[in-house]
Amino acid sequence: MRNFYFILLIILVQGCVSEPDISFDCTIDCNTDDMTDNSPDYVGSVSYLPLAAYGDAVFRNIDKMCFRNGLIYIADYKSGKIIAYTLKGDIDFVLDRKGRGPGDYLDIKSFTVDSDCLYILDNFNRKIFVYDSTDGTFIRSADIGFVAWDMEVFDNGDFAFAFSPMKGGHLNSGQPRGRILITDGEFRIKESLLEYKAGKYDLIGQLRYFSTYGEKLLYSSICFDGFMIFDRGNPENRKYVGLRFSRPIPKSSRQDENVLDKNYNYLANVPILCDDYVMTTINDKSGYISNYMYNSATGTWSENPEGGCRNYIYFPIASYDGSFVSLIDAESVYDELIATGFTRADEVTEKHLRQGNPVLLFYKMKI
Repeated sequence: MRNFYFILLIILVQGCVSEPDISFDCTIDCNTDDMTDNSPDYVGSVSYLPLAAYGDAVFRNIDKMCFRNGLIYIADYKSGKIIAYTLKGDIDFVLDRKGRGPGDYLDIKSFTVDSDCLYILDNFNRKIFVYDSTDGTFIRSADIGFVAWDMEVFDNGDFAFAFSPMKGGHLNSGQPRGRILITDGEFRIKESLLEYKAGKYDLIGQLRYFSTYGEKLLYSSICFDGFMIFDRGNPENRKYVGLRFSRPIPKSSRQDENVLDKNYNYLANVPILCDDYVMTTINDKSGYISNYMYNSATGTWSENPEGGCRNYIYFPIASYDGSFVSLIDAESVYDELIATGFTRADEVTEKHLRQGNPVLLFYKMKI
């Protein structure tokens, strides 16, 4: 299972990191060598949600998932589509407009949703395409003067864009040198955060740089050991949370492209928040990317037991309403989980999986 996730991770193994000078608001100790293996004990229940898969609603991968407006929005960037499902797994609408006509995009690099609109980031066109979030109807497009890897919208109408400079990239001279750009509703830059110097680039790229839960927006990248938490109502309200790893990348070696071969600890993707729990994916001493969960109520860390169990937490990619959410899209993954004692699905869901269709797992966490 660890190998499966490691393959999915986008890692560019050459580069260097320019670590910004950050004053952390708080720091959490994280020793991956000394974890209790009881993460599943914090799970109250596990439920399955089969997703309808037919016609143009078939997707190959979930690159980003968003819960909003009573819908589940799933983006498959390679297929160039966003599918909106009801909370019962039925198809509500499919946004599949890759092309060159009016209202068409050439690329989906990221997307975000608010109560009225669905926004698509198209780096090829240097545009944001705006659609109705309830039915996918095209509304407008807007030019932007930068490229970004991920985006999110704040409740006040501002936006956050994440960018990570990578080796070999050729950027427009006008590209702002910030890993986070805060813009207004017309995508005019208001603030640039986590600045980097010309010629610097990051060691690792991430599939997603933002995660959201309730009124919180989280950000992370390899540029520092930790993450940022924004108040979604006001992007000026934010704090930096540091992670004090047992084997951090030495500050003097953050420009050494060989550090990935030495099993240092680092966040491999943005953490996912769910009430008192923070799910992280960290490179550990074995050289694998593993799930580690922090319980802020008790100040303790935990992980899955090595042999699997009834409530094994299988690589969450989002969270919603007190639950971590994962995807199972392969019968072999399901069979492996069941073989180690995992909660079994009903016959209808099993048939859905056997036919090669996707299923979401909801891990309802204990309060």
